[in-house]
Amino acid sequence: MGVTTFGRRIRAARLAADLTQTQLAKRAGIAQAALSRIERDETYDPGLLVMAGLAESLGLSVDTLLEGHDLPRTPPLRSPRRKRKRRSPLELRVVALEAAVLKLTDGLRAVSARVDAFG
Repeated sequence: MGVTTFGRRIRAARLAADLTQTQLAKRAGIAQAALSRIERDETYDPGLLVMAGLAESLGLSVDTLLEGHDLPRTPPLRSPRRKRKRRSPLELRVVALEAAVLKLTDGLRAVSARVDAFG
């Protein structure tokens, strides 16, 4: 059975990346306490910028974190200590909005296919 909640998916991806909460929080630009609340599912909606920052920091798409598809089962090949260029808040917002648009588009296609099936 797959990882079912957003918080559990974040935790699973963090552990697969061999990162501590402190390391991931720093990369994502949030407080460690906030990440802890997210992982325990005590934060209902962390917001698009936070989700985009977490996804970017874990090397995953926002959609992967939201849906749980293709979560890594093993640590990434890159060393977690390797410094990556940090994206600006605007870039993170664009990434998050892109993911949201793709998800909506997929939903509209599914609805359209159902409507077409009725004639």
